[in-house]
Amino acid sequence: MQGLFSYYNKYNAETPGLFCKLDTTISVCDIARTNLPKVYITNGVSLKKCIQQDRDAVFYIWGLKCSSKYCYSPEFIQDKFKMKQVDVFIKAEYYDSDLMNFNYNTQHPIFGIDTKYYRSDLTSKYLSRFIFDLTSRKQIYQRIIYFRKGVYYNSYDDIDAIPSVFL
Repeated sequence: MQGLFSYYNKYNAETPGLFCKLDTTISVCDIARTNLPKVYITNGVSLKKCIQQDRDAVFYIWGLKCSSKYCYSPEFIQDKFKMKQVDVFIKAEYYDSDLMNFNYNTQHPIFGIDTKYYRSDLTSKYLSRFIFDLTSRKQIYQRIIYFRKGVYYNSYDDIDAIPSVFL
């Protein structure tokens, strides 16, 4: 049943210190990766502020235990966009301390969705609200959300469907 609910409370109790709720005075854009595994809890409004007008950005909704051919590891997504200097943000779809308690080699730290902000522990509810805050679109079901020069461009499930000019 993993993926139906966030499991934030369960994993937060099991691994204190792994999940970091951000103070509202701190910009999520300024958080640097550390040598210790950390997952920063935020919402789409805060993360949208990190989209720069002069760069492309990708937000990847990481389904931690997803086994579909369209589910990629955070490092795979990061590597695909590295050559084009695209800002890559990995956003966990739900929580799992076993898979999150790892220091992934990504540009930015791993982010988790703030379920309290979205007032729901149901993944489908808080994820759709997060995506709306990020894109201003209600119906996006793909995991890779692409912004071109600060504006929502398109979303994809298959990384091979993204135009090669962006990779």
